[in-house]
Amino acid sequence: MNKLRVYGCSFSCAFQDLKQLPPIETDEGWPQIVANTIGYKYVDRAEPGYGLNHILFNLEEDLYDNLIDKNDIIILSPSYFQRITFPEIDEKLINQEWVEFSSRYSVNVCEVISINVMRFCYKMLSLRRLGYKIYGWCWTDLNTNIPRCLEYLNKISDYIIYAPNKRLFWEDWILENPECMLIPGEKKSDGAFTGDTHFSKYGHKVAAKHFIKELKQKEKII
Repeated sequence: MNKLRVYGCSFSCAFQDLKQLPPIETDEGWPQIVANTIGYKYVDRAEPGYGLNHILFNLEEDLYDNLIDKNDIIILSPSYFQRITFPEIDEKLINQEWVEFSSRYSVNVCEVISINVMRFCYKMLSLRRLGYKIYGWCWTDLNTNIPRCLEYLNKISDYIIYAPNKRLFWEDWILENPECMLIPGEKKSDGAFTGDTHFSKYGHKVAAKHFIKELKQKEKII
């Protein structure tokens, strides 16, 4: 049976850690809904809190172990481009913000974003050239104007699943559709936002419908 393999962070699974709200079960999350609809087996390789280093580590581990067939569909999210987590260096960094990482290692956030964008694009292009059916989707804005990053992302535009409003970054879309948010909120003048942008149960349904539509078009899935 072909598999839908999903790699990413909490936005790539049925995540809900708020005690005041009912849980979101696996079968209510967009990946399982998509897999059921297209007749694939869902393989959950997303981990809440993970940055691109951890996410690619999971993907590379599965490739090395020959767990991924070229008939499978891979959906890869880089999480926040500025998020830093290193499985090889410091597991404790999982819950730290990029500011703390920058303070510790003197790395500018713009440099972190640029590095992660390039790694994400190179991985997508490399696996595509090897014949894997991999698609990416980007959650967050780059937080700063980095033309070089947009240049790289444009190179993989054919393999990117854009948000329902055709925007590159899904966070832009969900902030305009608060009914899809776990806790509805809005963007503030300083660029921050209120609420919780993780998908609500309704948001998972909307996202699933869009992923299904895009995959059917790209993969000619009946």
